Amino acid sequence: MKNELYASNEGGNWRVMSDDESGSYTVADIICEDQEANAKLFAAAPNLLEALKEVVAISDRKHDAWDKANAAIAKALTPNENLRSASPLSDGLDAISAMRVDIYDCIDKPPRDYIRAVVPKNAVRSAWIPQTMGDQIWVLYEFKSKAERVAWEDALPADVSRWLTRSLLPHAMGYGWSTRDENGWPVA
Repeated sequence: MKNELYASNEGGNWRVMSDDESGSYTVADIICEDQEANAKLFAAAPNLLEALKEVVAISDRKHDAWDKANAAIAKALTPNENLRSASPLSDGLDAISAMRVDIYDCIDKPPRDYIRAVVPKNAVRSAWIPQTMGDQIWVLYEFKSKAERVAWEDALPADVSRWLTRSLLPHAMGYGWSTRDENGWPVA
């Protein structure tokens, strides 16, 4: 079953949210004019796309509106490689290291103190993505090659390497590479 999207106003900022078995998570931060309308439109987009596909399927006339609808459907279904891919400077997703830092594992010191000690000097870029529920932080590092990533991961101390997981990469890549504050909001 697909998770439904919904618009949420948190602290005056609009987000598009969804839920899964582990709780709520942010799908997108809406940073533009008319945040509320854009957040609601974004949340409704999957339903609008399905409805538009049905209308086009039953339409028996070829006309400009039909062509525009088909173009909009194609645009919606074409992946945005800028958001969901590694940079052209690397070997792709194989060059990205991903950690799911569990806040409850950080008894002795805050997560940043664990991570600061092992930040790779040769990373092409990085992302620090706090999760909405506040119990996890996703940390991504992109290297120029898979070999660089593996060498860095192999050198990590056990108290950090326990958080390595490649399974979150498909979802985490949707957040992009922006720097975020401790509340998950992009920092300019």
